[in-house]
Amino acid sequence: MVEGMSNVKDGDMSDVCEACVQGKQHRTPYPKKSFNKVTELFETVHSDVCRPMNVKSFGNSQYFVTFIDEYLRYAQL
Repeated sequence: MVEGMSNVKDGDMSDVCEACVQGKQHRTPYPKKSFNKVTELFETVHSDVCRPMNVKSFGNSQYFVTFIDEYLRYAQL
């Protein structure tokens, strides 16, 4: 199909390593806007865990979690 390129045997994948194949895979990006409208409280809740902080809190905590309700856009730590 391409001029000047050597022929590759059909179905011969013995020289392709699994890590190379996985490294070349990609996924589609997340959409910038949601097309589904949330219509009630707690229908969709987003959460995130913050990595260990360098300085501990007064209660000796190093992590914190956030929860955001998409309907109200209300955040709670």
